[in-house]
Amino acid sequence: MIAILLLSQNTSALTEADYPAQNIRLYSSKSSACTEAAGSVSAELSKNIPSDWGKIFSAAAEKHGVNPNFLAALYLTEQGNTWKPLNSQWASSPVGASGPMQFMPGTWSGHAEDGDGDGKADIMNPYDAVFSAAHLVKSLSTDKNTPLGDIGSPWKREPMTILYAAGAYNWGGGNIQNHTSDSSPLTDAPTETQNYLKNIYELFNSDFTKSGHPNYKDPVPSGEGGSENNSANVSNCANSGGVHAGSIVETAKGLINKDNPGTPSQAYIDARAKYNPEAGGDMNDCGKYVSTVMRASGADPDYPPAGTSIQRDYVMNSSKYTIINTKSPSDLQPGDILVYSGSGSYGHTMIYIGDQGDGNVAVEASLGDHPPRYANIGRVQTQLGYSTNVVARLNK
Repeated sequence: MIAILLLSQNTSALTEADYPAQNIRLYSSKSSACTEAAGSVSAELSKNIPSDWGKIFSAAAEKHGVNPNFLAALYLTEQGNTWKPLNSQWASSPVGASGPMQFMPGTWSGHAEDGDGDGKADIMNPYDAVFSAAHLVKSLSTDKNTPLGDIGSPWKREPMTILYAAGAYNWGGGNIQNHTSDSSPLTDAPTETQNYLKNIYELFNSDFTKSGHPNYKDPVPSGEGGSENNSANVSNCANSGGVHAGSIVETAKGLINKDNPGTPSQAYIDARAKYNPEAGGDMNDCGKYVSTVMRASGADPDYPPAGTSIQRDYVMNSSKYTIINTKSPSDLQPGDILVYSGSGSYGHTMIYIGDQGDGNVAVEASLGDHPPRYANIGRVQTQLGYSTNVVARLNK
């Protein structure tokens, strides 16, 4: 029989008052550490992290130069997406991992820190455990600017990503080196690690409001955390490797398989299953792709799941959209939807995303031809040339 031990914590009530200023300095992460790297994420503490936990994550992250949201995502994934009181009775797993950050004894011995300044490092103390986790993820070569990474291919060695480091935290760096390569899919890892990384990934993409683990509920936002990530911040700190709440453009880009444009990305497959399940299984359909982007980004959860004629009627008759009467690409704005319907069931739709370099200005899928990929200005001009095409702009 496997027994799960509940070990008592040495501290009886861990609140800010228990740790005077001379013992622990509580930092506030003010600066946004957005970078140009693919999959970059904000290092500004999420507003949906409770304030008591947020102060610990911020202090530990400031000391070690890592992302406080990464520490929060690790904690939630170790604790089933539950924001537990600081003075909880922390469980030990059947394999011996203990405390709020679930350290194994050997790993703890190499990274243990006295986070609260009481002269000892206690694996059951949230301050000590989080500071030690920050020391560990720093040793994995992460910092405040480390990108999130691609959930479909998280084992790339260069550059270091949050997903790779999370995999090392859960599965062990040696296992990653021995059982994966740069091109290995997520599924080369054990199921536990796959679900672990999916949860980390979804926590970042949903601003800590959605679960990515099949057995975990969504965390409950407290509204007591750090600075709010408004739409502008989300757009500038976009994760280009999947869904990004609040941004049509970054979600549209994030669902593309940039390494192999002829194959749908795992991020798109996952987004379809989660946000547009009624669309069915065809990953090469333009309308299904646009609908998934609009739903997954949160821009329009009611967008019709498929069918360009249905979608065209929807945007033309919805108060959510303004129809832009133009045949010129110069009148388009990033996030505009282009959709036309022809005779029978024929039609096409795409999303204009602005100049991305190399002539890429839009994203589209094509039924019977290809999954979501970039489109050039010529494709946009062709689309605008159809007599039934409309340009729909979401009202702000």
